[in-house]
Order: sequence, then structure tokens, then C-alpha cells
Amino acid sequence: MKINRTIFVWIFIAALWTITGCGGAANSDTTKPYVVSTVPANGSTGVARNTQQIQIVFSEAMTGAVSVNTSGGWALSNTTPVQWSSDKTTLFLSRDNSSSDLSPNTPITFTLNPANRNFSFTDLSGNMLDTYTFSFTTGN
Repeated sequence: MKINRTIFVWIFIAALWTITGCGGAANSDTTKPYVVSTVPANGSTGVARNTQQIQIVFSEAMTGAVSVNTSGGWALSNTTPVQWSSDKTTLFLSRDNSSSDLSPNTPITFTLNPANRNFSFTDLSGNMLDTYTFSFTTGN
């Protein structure tokens, strides 16, 4: 009878371990993050030419690494000021050429995790953001 009790205890412990998540996969989050919104909004027109900063809101907290390509005159470099909200869901991205206005009536495009660069936008579980492109057009 003692052997049966020991086997029961081990089966109980294994079941409890599985139910509570102990011993399971260390990371069960496999959902990729996505862009919730941007400021200026994707497709906006007439955006102020003196815009200094954009905001990108993500669906969940991100690691803080940034991989962005731009076109249309929004200058970025390795020293571009990058800030994250305290909960790491919002990126504030400034431009290097902030001392001059953006060109009038010009599409400004941002590509996050572009194909020609290392992917680095990931959530805290290591899930990578799919390449995402958004744009706005400056005003007169």
C-alpha cells in the first residue's frame, strides 16, 4: 500500500506542476506585438512642417531597441533622441534636423523593422514586430 500512496503523491505533484504552469514552457506568450496608433496618424495630410517628434504606440511593452528607416526628410542617426514611455508601450522619436522645417507638401515615411536592417523591435517575450510602414504628408 505504501508504494501506491507514493505513486499517487508523485502523480498529484506532476498534475499540480502542469496546471500551475511550473515546469511548462518558460514563456508562453507567442503573440506578436503590433502598432496601435501613430502621431501624426498614418495617412495624415497637412502636418506642420516644424513637427519635431512622432509617437508610435505598440500593443504591448517593448524591449526598447529601435530599428527604423525613413524617407522624405526626417533625418535619423545613431544619436537620434529616442524616448520610451515608462510602460515601454509608446516610442517618442525625434529628428536630427530639427533646426529646420520639413519640406512643404512632402510625404514622410517610416518603416519599423525594415527588411534591410537587423530586426530589433520585440516585445518583452522576444516576439518580433512584423515590418510596419506608416506615413504622413507635410502641409504648405
